[in-house]
Amino acid sequence: MFFRSALYCSLPELPIISFSLILTSMAIGFVAVNFSYIQTMAIMKSIQGVTAVIFVIFFVTAGARLDIRMVPSISILGVVYIFARAFGKYFGSYFGAIATKSSENVRKYLGYGLLDQAGVAIGLAIAVNHSFSSMGEEYAATGQMIVNIITATVFITMILAPLFIKYAVFKSGESTVKQ
Repeated sequence: MFFRSALYCSLPELPIISFSLILTSMAIGFVAVNFSYIQTMAIMKSIQGVTAVIFVIFFVTAGARLDIRMVPSISILGVVYIFARAFGKYFGSYFGAIATKSSENVRKYLGYGLLDQAGVAIGLAIAVNHSFSSMGEEYAATGQMIVNIITATVFITMILAPLFIKYAVFKSGESTVKQ
């Protein structure tokens, strides 16, 4: 079933139906793990050796899409994106923790642990860029700007987020190591 689903979803787009590569891949993974767990684990174990290579290729190609000449023109949008994203993650987790009657520690510190960002955002930005590129030059430029904003903020958050995660782990008392 897994291989039939993968084959079907990898077929060229039909004129009426168009599949998102990211959503399709996630759906195949969901179906495979939840309906064919033993076979899926065997497949995962067999490809485990190449996942690091795929991971590196993905992020190298993502980094190659960052046009450093565009950074000054997107700096304000990038800063707004970083703060809006951080605000949404922090307060979304805070109010979610209140709604689920979670502990005070979860309310105060979970948002800091969610600031890290990487693959899915870049993948979605690349998908948007690909879609926009087929709509004309103006849209292609907007798509490239989106990729640059997301990629630049990933660089920034990958540097800063571990500091916030460490802060949250220690302040919440979840670490057994002395700071």
